[in-house]
Amino acid sequence: MRQFGLWLLLVALELTGLYLFTTGFFPYKRSLPGFATFPPSSTSTPRPPTATYDRLVLMVVDALRFDFVLDPSTSAMAYTQGLIRKDQARAYVARAAPPTVTMPCLKALTTGSTPNFLDAVLNIVEGDTSATLASADNVLWQFRHAAGKRLAFYGDDTWLRLFPNLFDRYEGTTSFFVTDTVEVDRNVTRHLPAELERDDWDVLILHYLGLDHIGHLEGPRSQRMAPKQHEMDQVVEQIHRSLLADDATRKARDPAALPSLFVLLGDHGMNNLGNHGGTSVGETSPALVFMGSPLDGPAAGDEEAPRLSHYAGTDTLPTYGIVNQVDLVPTLSVLFGTPIPRNNLGALIPALLTGRSVEDQAQAWQANADQILAVVRSNHPDFVATHPRWLANPANLPVADCDTITPPEAGLGLARLQCYYTRARHLTERGTAPDLALAAHHYAGLVRYAGAAMSASFSNYNLPRMLAGIAVLGLALGLALVPFLPTLTRIRTSRILGLFTVNLAGNPYWFPAWLFLLMVVTYMVTLLGTSYVEDEQYFWYWWQTNLLALQLVRILQAPAAAFPVAANRGWTAGRLGLQLVLWRLAQQWNDAGTRLRDIKDIRSLLGNQFDSVTAGLLLLTLMIVAAHQWQTLSPGRSYHAYVARAATAGLAVSVFGSHLLSQGPDGLVRAPAVYLAVAHWGATLATGSTFAQAAYALYGVSLLATVAWAYGARCRHPAERSRVYLVAGRSALATFTLLLVLLNRLSNAGLLLIFHLLLRLDTPIRNYTTTHQPVLPTAVSLLAITASFYNFGYSNSLATVDLSMAYTGVAAYQVGLVGLLTYVSNWSGPIFWSAAAALGPVEGQALTGQWAKTLAPPTQPRGESSVQGPLVPATPGVGSRLARRAVAVFTLGQVFALFFLTIVVTIQRRHLFIWSVFSPKFLFQVVWTVHFIFTLGGSLWLSGWLATTG
Repeated sequence: MRQFGLWLLLVALELTGLYLFTTGFFPYKRSLPGFATFPPSSTSTPRPPTATYDRLVLMVVDALRFDFVLDPSTSAMAYTQGLIRKDQARAYVARAAPPTVTMPCLKALTTGSTPNFLDAVLNIVEGDTSATLASADNVLWQFRHAAGKRLAFYGDDTWLRLFPNLFDRYEGTTSFFVTDTVEVDRNVTRHLPAELERDDWDVLILHYLGLDHIGHLEGPRSQRMAPKQHEMDQVVEQIHRSLLADDATRKARDPAALPSLFVLLGDHGMNNLGNHGGTSVGETSPALVFMGSPLDGPAAGDEEAPRLSHYAGTDTLPTYGIVNQVDLVPTLSVLFGTPIPRNNLGALIPALLTGRSVEDQAQAWQANADQILAVVRSNHPDFVATHPRWLANPANLPVADCDTITPPEAGLGLARLQCYYTRARHLTERGTAPDLALAAHHYAGLVRYAGAAMSASFSNYNLPRMLAGIAVLGLALGLALVPFLPTLTRIRTSRILGLFTVNLAGNPYWFPAWLFLLMVVTYMVTLLGTSYVEDEQYFWYWWQTNLLALQLVRILQAPAAAFPVAANRGWTAGRLGLQLVLWRLAQQWNDAGTRLRDIKDIRSLLGNQFDSVTAGLLLLTLMIVAAHQWQTLSPGRSYHAYVARAATAGLAVSVFGSHLLSQGPDGLVRAPAVYLAVAHWGATLATGSTFAQAAYALYGVSLLATVAWAYGARCRHPAERSRVYLVAGRSALATFTLLLVLLNRLSNAGLLLIFHLLLRLDTPIRNYTTTHQPVLPTAVSLLAITASFYNFGYSNSLATVDLSMAYTGVAAYQVGLVGLLTYVSNWSGPIFWSAAAALGPVEGQALTGQWAKTLAPPTQPRGESSVQGPLVPATPGVGSRLARRAVAVFTLGQVFALFFLTIVVTIQRRHLFIWSVFSPKFLFQVVWTVHFIFTLGGSLWLSGWLATTG
C-alpha cells in the first residue's frame, strides 16, 4: 500500500504539472476586445468603402482540396471549371494554417486571425461553450449588426456553436457521423429551392460534409469521390444560375441594385489517406472560387501572389495564385462595405478590387493597414516610439525600398513596418493618382508582412506557467525514481551495466540493462529533431526488433535446466522467431509518418471494400479469436462459462454483421454473391448500427459471465485462485479483441489477428523470461504498447486521427461516449498490449507454482474445471511484486518522456515547426500520459491485487 500511495502522489504531481504546462503553452489567444467600427471622418482616416455587392452565398464544401476543382483529369466539377475557363470566376488556393480541422479553419475564415491549436481538440467537443465567437469580432457579426443583413444557414452545426443567435433561419447537421455521405448533404440541398426563391435573406451559408466523410472512409481516390464532386457541381450550377437570374430581375426593377457574390471554398483539404489536421500540401490547400456577374471578363491577377509551383502537374486552368485563408475576411468586408474585424491578420485579394478607382483601392488598403497596425500596437507598444524622426520627416528614411530592410530572425521587424507606414501615409497625403497607386503598394506590403510576421509570432506563451509545470513534473520524475533507489545503492561497480539481474529463483542471468537505458536516452535525443518526431515509428520498430532478437539469443544461451523439459528451449526459441516475422508483418500493415507515404502497404493492397480477401480475413479473425476464447474458458459444469461462450459467439456474428451492413451499396461492389445475399437478408433484420449495439450488449454479457465464472471457480478451488484469474483474464482479452475488430476499419481486422497470435505465441516465452529475466518482458511490453500504435498507421500528426469508427453504434451525439470510442478505436494497439501486460502479475503468480514442479510428468488427476492447479502452492507475493515493478518501470519511462518533451517544447517554442510538429506531438503525449496512468497503471494495480488474493 505504501508504493500505491506513492504512485497516487506521483500521478497527482504529474497531472498538476501537465495542467500548468498545457495552460501556459496553449492559452487562448489574446485578442482585441470589442467590435470594429468606422473611425470618424478626417483627413488622416480612410472613408468607409463603398459596397460592391449586397447579397452573399457562401458554400463551404468540407475538405474541398484545390485539385478537386481545378484538375481536369480527376475533377468532376465541369460547370465550375467552365466558369473559370471563361473568366467568369476567380480561382485561388486558400492556404490554411494548421491545425487543418474544421473549427479552427472556420474561425480563420470569419475572424481573420490565425487558428488556436487547442481548437483541434475542441473540434470534437460539440457541447463546448468556450468555442463560441459570440464575443469575438467577425465578419458575420459585422454583416448582421453593421450592415443590417439577414443571415440563413444550413449544414455543419459547428457554425451554430461558433455563432449562436446570429442566424435568422438555420438547420444544423452533426459533423461526426462520418459513415453518412448521402443524407448529410441532402439535408442541406433540400432547403435550396425554397431559399433561392425567397428574398428575405442577404447572406446564405451552406456547409456540406459528404465529401469530407468519403475522404475519411475511403480516401481521395474513392470511387464515390467523383459522383460527390459532380453532386456539388450541380449545387454550384443551381445557385449560380439562380443568382444571375435574380440579379437581372432586381437590376431591371432598380438600376442601382447591387449584384450578388457567390463564394465556393473548402475549409481545409485532405492528404492522400483522406485525413486532415496536419501540414501536408493536400491538407493546407483548399479551393477558393469567387463567382458573380461583376467578375465576368478577364482581370489582372495579383502579380505579387505566389504561384502554384507545387501543383505544376495539375495547374491547367486559369488561377490567380495562392492567398491565405484569412484573406477572405478583409476582402468580404471591403466588398460589402463593413468594418474589418479587429483581430484580422489577412490581406485584401487584389484581383477582386480591380473594378474600383485608384483612390478607392488606396482607401481600402489603408483601412486594412490601419486595422492590422492596431493589432501590432497591442502586442508591440513601442511601435511608434522607436523611430519618431521617421514619422516627423519621411525624407529621413534610410532606404528608398522598404522591402530591403532586413527584419530580425524571429519576431516582427518594426523598422520595416514603420517604413511602409510612413511612406504610404506621405504618398496618400500627396493625393495624385500615381502617388495613390504607390501608396496602395506600400500599404499592401505592410499588411502582408505584418500579417505573416504576427501569425508566426502570435503564440502568447505564459512562460512562468510553463516553467512551473516543468518544475512540478521534475518533482514527479524524482518521485518516480524512488522505487529504484534501493537497487541502485546496492549495485556493485562490476555490475553497473547489469541492473535487475537476479531472477525469482535466485539464478543470475545477465540482462544488459544498459541497452534499455540507451533506448530511453536516444529517445530523448530524437525529440529534438522534427524529422524524428514526424517518423517516430521507425525508432520503436528498430528497438523492438533488436530487443526481440536479444531475447532470442538469451533463450538460446540459457541452460537446458532452465526449462521444465529440455526440448522446450528449441520450441520456445522457434516461437520467438515466428514472433519476429509477425511483428515485421505488423509494421508493414499500415505505413505511418511522412517519409514513405507513397509506398504500398498491406492496408492499401487490401483496400476497405468488402471483397473476398477482406471479408475472408475478417471471418478468419473472428473465428480464430472466438475459438481461442472457447478453448480458454472450457465450461466443465459451469453455467456461467456456457453463457460467456455463447455471448462471445454472438458477439463475433454481430461484428461481422455490423461491418457487412455498414458498407453500403458502393462498398459491396466487389463482394461475392454469398455476402450480397447475407447483406440483403441481414438488412431485413437490422442496420449496421443495430448490429454494433448488439455487439456492445453481448460483450457486456460475456464479460459479466466471465467474472461470475471466476468468482465461482475461485470458491471451488481456493488454492488455484491465481490460475482462475489468469484464465478469466485471457478469456476477457480474447472477447475484447472482437470488440476492437468492431471499432476498427475493415482492413485492420487482420492486424488484430496478428496481435492475438503474437500474444498466444508470447505465453511460453513470458513463462521463461518472467522468471529468469524480470526486466526484459517489461521492456518488450513497453515496445509492443508503443509500436502497436504506429502499426495502425497513426503518427504524431493530427491528420492521422481516424474518426470513421467513433460513431459505431451511436444513435445520437454524446461527447463522453464519442470521445471514449475515438480513444479506443485510435489506441486499439496500445490498449490491447496494455491489457496483455496487465495479465503479467497474475501470470507470474500462477507461474511460480508451475515452475516449482519437478521435471517428472505430473500425476495429479484433472479436476472438473479447466483450471489445473500446480503440484506445489504458488509462492505468495510474487504477483504483487511483479505489478509494483512493472508500474515503476512504465511510470518512470512515461514521466521521463513527458518531462523531457516539455523542456524540448519550451526550448523550441520559437521554432518554425512548433505548431506543425512539436505541438501535435505534445498533444499526443498528453493522451499517452492518460493511457499510461489510467489504462495501463490502473490495470496493473488491479492485476497485482488479484494476484495477492490468489
